[in-house]
Amino acid sequence: EVLVSAWVSIEVIRQPAYQLEIRSDQTAVIVGTPVTWTITSAFFEGTPAPEVALGASLGGIASPLTTDEDGIASITKTAPRADQADWQDANGWSFYAAPTGPEAGEISADASVLVFPSAYDLQGSGRLVGSQLEVSGTLKLVDLDLVERELAAGEWSGNAGGAAVGGQPVEIGVVELIPVEKIVGTEYDFIEKVSRPIIEYSTTRKAVGTMTATSTAGGTFATSIPIPNASHEYELRLTATDPAGRVQLRMAWAGPDVDATWWWDRGPVFEEADGRLADEQQYRIGEAIAWQIAERGDAVPTGGGNRFLY
Repeated sequence: EVLVSAWVSIEVIRQPAYQLEIRSDQTAVIVGTPVTWTITSAFFEGTPAPEVALGASLGGIASPLTTDEDGIASITKTAPRADQADWQDANGWSFYAAPTGPEAGEISADASVLVFPSAYDLQGSGRLVGSQLEVSGTLKLVDLDLVERELAAGEWSGNAGGAAVGGQPVEIGVVELIPVEKIVGTEYDFIEKVSRPIIEYSTTRKAVGTMTATSTAGGTFATSIPIPNASHEYELRLTATDPAGRVQLRMAWAGPDVDATWWWDRGPVFEEADGRLADEQQYRIGEAIAWQIAERGDAVPTGGGNRFLY
């Protein structure tokens, strides 16, 4: 009697005749900086593999190369801008290479460089205080040495901020995000036997204004602007320009604080009188249980016009 069975695949694994390695002279740069990539082809005992034709791709752009008699090929290119409308953080710039001729096994190599949009590291946030939108943040230099050390250690934190930048302007544009409800039709509720409106939700953008904050010696900045409606959300567009004219962008959003539980949009739920969800509680045999139906944190009244089928 067969209790269990399994398939085993037997294949021939061929060791490649040689190997490729790609290195860059820098692993973190500011956009516009030249970077030299070096490809080395070598047999496994260490001797060079000369005149290897390579199909290489740098940032998605074909860059065919051929190694010399020492098994080396190199290419120098300027770090490009990321293909993003709102480029804020460092972007990976990758180089991939593989031989174009026949091979006995899989042979390829790749490497990447982090490209920053500016020499500045700009961070910012906003919050609503009454009828004011308060904006604060920091302006620092991008510390490339720090980034390269962390990359080498395999623990890039994502924080490139180094020395503080003081006395520099930070431009802040504010846009009000106005929620719009539009009735686009009706649908029939067969349980309650009534017609209900179908509502389409959208957002209208309205410019509130721009302001300029100047960073302190410690690299911090803060300012505020009056807002037309404290119940709406606001989009902030912060920019700072480094000495080479490169713009660093930071997007942020601010709105009213909403203390909503994770089930806020779940619709009606059963809960205890103290607001705890019913399915999160344990009960003893014979214990009296009293649940109520609540929607968005408010108990639904008995016999109300919005009664549910329970």
